[in-house]
Order: sequence, then structure tokens, then C-alpha cells
Amino acid sequence: DLCDLIGWDKGCNVLADLRNETMLFIARNDAICSFTGGPESRGTCYAFDGEKKLIKWYRGYLVVVVKEQQSHGVPV
Repeated sequence: DLCDLIGWDKGCNVLADLRNETMLFIARNDAICSFTGGPESRGTCYAFDGEKKLIKWYRGYLVVVVKEQQSHGVPV
């Protein structure tokens, strides 16, 4: 399962205060998943590749910092 969470890196989880509930977002290299009320109440998982370095909640937005991938271009 995409959101079979075993753990996450430091800085890759955040609590978000929404109007009617608090959500926990957890970022891993393959996805970002949301939870309400505990681990058994998993919400939506969003497939999102890339090494997550940090996530924050800011004014209703989930901000995700991803490590830049190096491209190996071919000279023309």
C-alpha cells in the first residue's frame, strides 16, 4: 500500500488546524498522506515522488520542500 507508513524523516510531518478538525500530514519519498484522529483514521494519500526535506502548514496551504534532482543532460 502506498501509505503503509513505517516512519518518516525529521521535519516531514505537520499538524494542520482546519475549520472542523486537526489533520496530520506525513511526507515520505513516494507520497504525502493525511490522518485525522489517529493512525487508524487514514485520509487521502497523494502520490508525489521526490526526497522530501520539510513540510509546513501555512495559511491553509501545505508547503512541501523537495530536494532538487540533478539532471544529466546530453550536450547537443
